[in-house]
Amino acid sequence: MLPESVSFAAGAFLACGATTAYQALKRSEVSPGGTVLVIGAGPVGLAVLTWARSLGLNAIATDPSPERRRFAKEIGFGDVYDSADFDILRWHSDKADVVIETSGNIHGRRAALAGVKTWGTVVFVGLGPGFELDPVPDLIMRQITLRGMFVFSVPLMMEAVREAAIRQVHLDPIITRVAGIEDGPAAFSDFANGSVGKTVIGWA
Repeated sequence: MLPESVSFAAGAFLACGATTAYQALKRSEVSPGGTVLVIGAGPVGLAVLTWARSLGLNAIATDPSPERRRFAKEIGFGDVYDSADFDILRWHSDKADVVIETSGNIHGRRAALAGVKTWGTVVFVGLGPGFELDPVPDLIMRQITLRGMFVFSVPLMMEAVREAAIRQVHLDPIITRVAGIEDGPAAFSDFANGSVGKTVIGWA
């Protein structure tokens, strides 16, 4: 049973990407008031921004897609920048305490390491091909922590649902389409082609 303040669509989102975002922030162990850099402004990246705002964190994001950057701004996230020429020090006095990498591509993973401060933490969420790093300059000399995150448990999902209700985490603006079950194949095709926002499957 969902709390009254959590819509069916938001509940469906929490059953997938939105709790992924919640767990990524938990795994990062970011401190209150810390700065979070999100690589990728797809559904999971936008959910990270939403959770970060509710937790009192400073959050910014990058994405190469003008459509995704425009959509992020339309739903209230002004600090979303073009990843092609992004340098966090142009916008902030220091690099990020935590980077959540949701793009799953080589360029995004490199950007995650470049954007995190010494003693910072990078959480890799996006699935995709690997990338090379040199442990000495990339990790040892900067004393960076790297963490990976895959699936989450049912208890954690229920925790995220409760937190979404208590903290009034507004996930619905990210949801751009609620498709009927018969439209599922088309919805998955649109997602594979880089659709903006989050699509969920509903039964009306």
